[in-house]
Amino acid sequence: MELRVEVDGVLVDVVISVRLLSRVVRTASGWKLASLDAIYEKDAMAPVYPADRLAISRQDTAPYRRSYQFLTYSARGHLPADIPGDDRPDLVAALYDEAETWLRSASL
Repeated sequence: MELRVEVDGVLVDVVISVRLLSRVVRTASGWKLASLDAIYEKDAMAPVYPADRLAISRQDTAPYRRSYQFLTYSARGHLPADIPGDDRPDLVAALYDEAETWLRSASL
């Protein structure tokens, strides 16, 4: 996923690497997407214009989760902390468990 936003007066690209977990169902009219969940792996931020300087320190992003720290920084901290990501294997396992339970119940 890629976003172009302004951060501290600098136009930046935020690139987020995610794995997608999708669930599909067969309906009378064909296959439909039932859900699409993202598992965040990592992200990065860079100025769009190479001459621009983005003054962000490690301390600025330290409060945020590693799997989406720059996305959170660009959103001024307004992201939930319970998004599944590689830095929270408990949340990822819960998502996979939920999907497996859904799959087993749907195939009965």
